[in-house]
Amino acid sequence: MVRLDDDKAVWRVPVPGEDDRFMSAKSGGIDREKFVVQVDTELFYRTWLAGTSAWGKRDSADCVLRSEMPGDYKYPHAVSGFSQGRDNPVPLAEVNAWRDGSKVRVGFTNGITRTFWLIANRAPAFPVEVRGRQAAELLHRAVGFGAAPVCYEKLFAAAPRRQTAMPPKTALADPVRERSIAPKIEPRSGRTGPRRGRSL
Repeated sequence: MVRLDDDKAVWRVPVPGEDDRFMSAKSGGIDREKFVVQVDTELFYRTWLAGTSAWGKRDSADCVLRSEMPGDYKYPHAVSGFSQGRDNPVPLAEVNAWRDGSKVRVGFTNGITRTFWLIANRAPAFPVEVRGRQAAELLHRAVGFGAAPVCYEKLFAAAPRRQTAMPPKTALADPVRERSIAPKIEPRSGRTGPRRGRSL
């Protein structure tokens, strides 16, 4: 992690032979239900691919072979997104995990194409967002990398709070001095309307 504010976290993702890429998560209204999980790219890829049927109609959420990933029609958007650098990081993919008998399956709510890019470019590991502690812990046990899942609520609570700038203190006016410097001017009686030479 390279940045943590009270509303945004940014991670650096190394990519072999290329500049580092950056991904981010934002604090929201359901932080206690969201978790960040670091996944091992190869384990994640194999698990996702194993859960994709080789027969029947393909689904847009299915995994494809690594060699086919750059052919995804949205792939150029991922290329452009990851090229923006640290100042405009790509949001974490939103991933699901569940048990199917003795196997763990993975799926997506959002972020398939950015995950294709990370797998195709062989990033060793990357963070994803998972809804629910049980799914987050299951994903981490199956394909996790490094530290245990972290709840957004805990993550952002640990962020340093931004200081609100206080207006500069002004010296209290001296009422006696004020009267001596700027005496009160009484309006002239019997004159209405603007004075000559003054704009309205």
